Amino acid sequence: MSNTGLVWVCVLLAVFLPVINSSSIGSVNGGHDCAVCTIVLGVVEHLSMLYNESIVESLDRFCNYLPSDFKAFCKEAVDFAGKFFDLD
Repeated sequence: MSNTGLVWVCVLLAVFLPVINSSSIGSVNGGHDCAVCTIVLGVVEHLSMLYNESIVESLDRFCNYLPSDFKAFCKEAVDFAGKFFDLD
């Protein structure tokens, strides 16, 4: 996995997580949004290594673990952003 793919994933999460949380990014040093992005990126990266799949496939797998309220939004975001950083 390249750093470019990770950057796109982080940008995607930084943009869309405040929408999900109905909050804005106003905390010092990124606050909980930055922490969530870091944790999600770590989980997705480990999933991609564990299942030997691309980041897009791992993000899709990660979306399946989310509650149904967030699953559809997550899959739409992955489909949209996957066009930009699919490295296969």
